Amino acid sequence: MASDPDPMRPSVRPVPYYPEPMASDGSGAATASLVLGILGLVCSIIPIIGLISWLLAPAALITGGIGLKSTTSKGLAIGGLVTGGLALIVCLLWLVLFGAAIASVGSARSF
Repeated sequence: MASDPDPMRPSVRPVPYYPEPMASDGSGAATASLVLGILGLVCSIIPIIGLISWLLAPAALITGGIGLKSTTSKGLAIGGLVTGGLALIVCLLWLVLFGAAIASVGSARSF
């Protein structure tokens, strides 16, 4: 039968271990900034899909600023700020390039 001679005695069971929840230090915003910056930079290189980058790059800059203020490890936030800034610069270069192309087409029609 049972190995315990007194079945009426309450059994002593170990208490399960539940780890303490980790406090958030804002690294979610820094990670989101880096992801948005990388996506914005990749999308900004592609001509038509680069329009999405006009939304992703400022979002990366904003979340990078939030992540820079609130996190202890600032590497991800700085990476998000850099990639978001580069994506915005590439978007502006495309805008200048397309503007120059449209202006040249307008002047070529007069020939």
